[in-house]
Amino acid sequence: MTASQPMPLSISSPADVLALVPHLLGYQPGNSLVLIATVGTKVVLACRTDLPVVPEDLPQLLPSVQAVGSTHVIIVGYGPAPAVDPALAATHQIFTVAGLAVHDALRVDDGRYWSLLCTDTDCCPPDGTPFDAESTRSPCTPSSLDPARSRTGPVWRPPSRR
Repeated sequence: MTASQPMPLSISSPADVLALVPHLLGYQPGNSLVLIATVGTKVVLACRTDLPVVPEDLPQLLPSVQAVGSTHVIIVGYGPAPAVDPALAATHQIFTVAGLAVHDALRVDDGRYWSLLCTDTDCCPPDGTPFDAESTRSPCTPSSLDPARSRTGPVWRPPSRR
């Protein structure tokens, strides 16, 4: 493998996805909705927006995901359930109706994560699965390239309403 070739990663659990998100964005998100779009097993797009978000603005994320030829998305919401769950549900519906497979819809809050698509309480307990974003390391970068702890300001913002 040369320096110009991407390093393959093994992502096999929600914790792996959550450990990867800060490396995809360059920082640890908070109060955010994150979309990871894939083509097969390759990540082709990662983007985020601030929460809360106006539900009517969520369909504006779809053209970017479609433009990269994505076949699957993973949706991750960071924050408390009242702010995250409606955005996750609406985003899930938008992408499903558009014919994209939603691999998972995760909420992360207060050191725990929940999969909104999993109903098996053995792997997805109702009180969430413990997760420490600070100590869980992604296999994709050396410690000298750790992402920033946070970011101020949005990466994507819907156009102002008139």
